[in-house]
Amino acid sequence: APGAEDTVDLLTGELLPAAPAPPKAQRAASGAPSLFLEPAALMRCLDNPDVSVAAIAAHVLALLYSCPAIDASSGDAFVRWLLAALDGQSSTAGGGARPEARELVPVLSVLLRRVSMRHEVGSSGGVQLLCRLLQATSRESGNAPAAASPAAGAAARSLPQLLYELCFCLWTLSFQEELQPEFLTTGAIHTLTQTVQSAPVEKVQRVAIATFANLCVESPEWERPKYYREMHAAGLMKALTSLKDLKANQWKDADIEEDLDLVLDALAKNYQEISPGERSVAEVKSGTLAWGACHEQQFWKENVRCIEEDDFAVVRRLCTLLHSPDEEVIAIACYDIGEFCRFYPRGRDIAKHFGAKDAIMALIDSENPEIQRHALNSISKIMVNKWEGMSA
Repeated sequence: APGAEDTVDLLTGELLPAAPAPPKAQRAASGAPSLFLEPAALMRCLDNPDVSVAAIAAHVLALLYSCPAIDASSGDAFVRWLLAALDGQSSTAGGGARPEARELVPVLSVLLRRVSMRHEVGSSGGVQLLCRLLQATSRESGNAPAAASPAAGAAARSLPQLLYELCFCLWTLSFQEELQPEFLTTGAIHTLTQTVQSAPVEKVQRVAIATFANLCVESPEWERPKYYREMHAAGLMKALTSLKDLKANQWKDADIEEDLDLVLDALAKNYQEISPGERSVAEVKSGTLAWGACHEQQFWKENVRCIEEDDFAVVRRLCTLLHSPDEEVIAIACYDIGEFCRFYPRGRDIAKHFGAKDAIMALIDSENPEIQRHALNSISKIMVNKWEGMSA
């Protein structure tokens, strides 16, 4: 890998021929700033085969576009590149390699300082992408083994900071009224609730709770019952109450207790009884499935009708989760689809329509024995007309 000086030389070589600075007298006459740096030239650096050059160019572009003096309308191409890189697309259209996601989350956090860029990121699926990254990082943080090498130890120690930066990005987006509904439709509230419960450091909890406070205060008053209902469905009130009892005024940051009390007070004043079916829908929307009462035969027998909402959106979401990177989520999705087919009239036809049969058939050859077992059971329920009396 090149050293810092080599990387700067490469970056300078990319920039200067493409965007030569005008003479000093010309800059003075035009009123241009003394530092002449064209975003278009930096955009070309994003396709550089050296990922160090691409990473530095991305950081500089984020700084430029976060500045009000720079025209934000030309930043849509950079936003597309950045979100594609964060989404795990390892190469650009020009064949260049992209930096890893953990290198680019700080870039996004800088870019989101500017309100117009928040809208650009949010309207391009940014909230949903950040939720997926937050779920994946939380899993990695929870499953991180003892470091076998200094490099592995450094990577493990960087996970809390990455969690913080992801939550910070969601927090900045939660200020925008037009983006707040995304926190309902993407399962962000459920994901952030789980983050609060499992966060390894206080600053992660602080920014996650601050995001909930924004949704309680910054959202239009007539829309707030929707957010309260989703928070109750995610179990946020119980999670925050337990956290408050555990910490008992031992917070290092006084602001966190203020936000925590604000959210708890809002939830207490707007308490809503949540049915098991509503809890299940909220969990599936979030994409963070875990074995429990919502994934048992009795639940599906009693609550299968709750899946009808929004043209069977839960079934469509379960089909998407069959491709999750989390193997437990895949196994649970297989089980739930099988139970839906078993108890819902024409459930088999609906599941087939959404592509469940083909996706589950492919999972029968999985190397994971749990996925294989649940895929076999599920495909049997999809294909057999009368399941009664057969082993689940």
